[in-house]
This record gives sequence, structure tokens and C-alpha cells, in this order.
Amino acid sequence: MVAWERADFALSIIRSLQKNDFSIVAVEQASDSISLYDFSEPEKTVYVFGNEITGIESEVLEICDSIIEIPMLGQKESLNVAVTAGIVLFHHQVI
Repeated sequence: MVAWERADFALSIIRSLQKNDFSIVAVEQASDSISLYDFSEPEKTVYVFGNEITGIESEVLEICDSIIEIPMLGQKESLNVAVTAGIVLFHHQVI
């Protein structure tokens, strides 16, 4: 079981979590993102997954501690958010 939460106002929740020593990690393709495989997960980590069409809002990305992405080959550059979450969460459960 994985604890999760949905919120309409992500910024205030993210700031509250950061005050409680959580590292906020956005899963998004961005110019400053790092590969999932090169990322060392902090002990207290919260992952942020965005909308499948619009992604994560820029205001949210700006306050995240890290941005990671799943490296992909070929022409397709996106995955369904449920698939993405499964890959990220499984990867960090295993390592």
C-alpha cells in the first residue's frame, strides 16, 4: 500500500511538507530534470505527478526540491500517469 493524497492547492501542501523535512520530487520532463536512474531518493520523499495533458504547473515545479524523469528511447516522449507512477514507485522500492 502506498499513501497518497490529491489536493486542489498543491503549493500550500508542498510548503507544509517541506517544513516537515520532506523532499518534494516532481516527475516531469524539464530542462533541469535528472534521470530516474541517477536520482538518490531522500529518506522522506513525496512525489508529485502531474496532469497527463498539461503536466505539472510551473509554479509547482519551481518550489520542488528535485525534478526527475524516466528516460525513453524512440519518438514517444510521454507515458500514462498511472504507468509513470508505477515505474517510479517500484524503482525506488527495489533500490
